[in-house]
Amino acid sequence: MVAKNDRRNLVKLHRYVWGKVLPVDFEESKALLAAERQLIDIALSENRQSAYGFTTLFGPNDNVSASSKEQNLLLKSHLLGQPEELDKFRSRAIIGAKLLQISLGGSGLSTDTFVDLYNIAGDEYSISIPSNLSYGSGDVVPGAWVVYSVFGCQREWNSGDIISLINGNYISTAYAYMVLHATLSAFSRFLCMFGSFAVSPPPPYKGKFFGGIFDEIGVFRSAWNTPPQLPVSIRDMSPILEVSEESLVGLASHIDKSLGRPSANPLFSITDKGVECYSQSSFMNFGVRFSLASVNDFICLMSSYVQRSTEYLSRIKYAESNSINLNLLELTQAPKVSEALRIQIESNHLPRDFSGSMSGGVEDIWDTALMSSNKIFHNINILESQLNILEKCIRNNGDLNGCNFREVESSLWEYLCSNKI
Repeated sequence: MVAKNDRRNLVKLHRYVWGKVLPVDFEESKALLAAERQLIDIALSENRQSAYGFTTLFGPNDNVSASSKEQNLLLKSHLLGQPEELDKFRSRAIIGAKLLQISLGGSGLSTDTFVDLYNIAGDEYSISIPSNLSYGSGDVVPGAWVVYSVFGCQREWNSGDIISLINGNYISTAYAYMVLHATLSAFSRFLCMFGSFAVSPPPPYKGKFFGGIFDEIGVFRSAWNTPPQLPVSIRDMSPILEVSEESLVGLASHIDKSLGRPSANPLFSITDKGVECYSQSSFMNFGVRFSLASVNDFICLMSSYVQRSTEYLSRIKYAESNSINLNLLELTQAPKVSEALRIQIESNHLPRDFSGSMSGGVEDIWDTALMSSNKIFHNINILESQLNILEKCIRNNGDLNGCNFREVESSLWEYLCSNKI
């Protein structure tokens, strides 16, 4: 089990995405960034130091000097592909994640640009990006489109602003957050439906999963279960509850961790020795990526449970009736269609190639986090179709309970954001 953590960064992002409560303290963040930037500018001018993206071009061209006037040229060079407009919630997740990471310092972003970004975050805006153009090493192409969406291309930038804004793992972190939200919604529907006919956990497991908030979901279990046994999928809800908790808590924890540490290249540090400038790889989002793999496996597992439940309920209806009616004919088709959907989910694997040679070998490792999130969104949509079929089967059997899946979803969020785990 993950160590206790109130996941305050996840809470801040969640409140911003759905309630538009700005996720950072303006005055505190501004003061930190202003103090850092002043020292960085002094170091760059007095010591004639070179800093990637601040005084140079990007990637394999970082040996070529660049002035602050060339910032727009650097931005435009990354505007590849055809962007698609995102909904306001995904847009807020991206800007919220960027604000949280910037507020920690280290990126060297100028105060003027931070103030403008903060003001934009409190207003209405839209973002258009080609999220399928990620190659998983900082996601600077989607990042450039984010900057273009909210700032345009005619702004007079301070040196280093473009690299500070487009670099980092904020887009993949934001998408992982939206994956978490979509998975929680689908899982809540699953629990409400599954609990209509599946048997609750045995007493030794009561209160063990999700803090016991779902102990009452499921068919009442008698003290002595007699043959014939129900199918493995239905006789005990414990296994699916356990693995779901591990997967969801793991992803929530890694999102919170990613939001709570600077993600930039270069990364500046102010010490007793003065300004230090590090070329490093904090934009790699492996923790989130590996947690996404666990969530995708959990979605595959849910898909299997849904398909087997659909077949089980269809057989019950068939066994009880020898007459031909519409419900019976629909139930005959339901498990076959659900199986076809399950196969689609099972065959939609996450990318597992983490190496290559981009930008002349400078970018030779990538995290595939954003690509993975897009795959999972597709799988969740397929799972929702399966759940629609299962819901119809349950209704045809007259077993659908009065469970409100939005209340279940709210309980899950409260649990993930609490300090109980």
